[in-house]
Amino acid sequence: MSKQKKDPEKKSGYVKERKAMAHENITYSIGKIDTLVVSVSGAGLYVVLETIRHFLQKDPNELWMVKLAGVFFVIAIIFNFISQKTSLKSATYDYMYWDAIGKEKDDDTCKKYDITSELANNQTKSFNLASIICMLIGLGLVVLFFGCFLEP
Repeated sequence: MSKQKKDPEKKSGYVKERKAMAHENITYSIGKIDTLVVSVSGAGLYVVLETIRHFLQKDPNELWMVKLAGVFFVIAIIFNFISQKTSLKSATYDYMYWDAIGKEKDDDTCKKYDITSELANNQTKSFNLASIICMLIGLGLVVLFFGCFLEP
């Protein structure tokens, strides 16, 4: 009889722990790498605009590379914002999944939450990767521009 009591208690404790972790993930997902991508891309965009302002008077035809870098920085920031939205959706549905498990809701409801969370998580990973790649391409183009077009 005591074994029957322990099993629901263990399940209840595990579910509460997972709900707490899911809630922390909602908060954390708004955080780290995204801040880096937005900061670097924002700084890169500033460098691009200042470079265009400076070089516009000399030879505007040489600015294609730095303008393209600016486009990649803007795309990186946009992808980052989209990934924030999908990350929040994933964490929210993960939380709802563990809440439904804890309340012993039907399997269809739990499965729907789990699938939605997983799909949003995969979208988040894709947008994060695309954001990082765009940021790196933008940085590479800025470095290449200064390496190729600046006079020694």
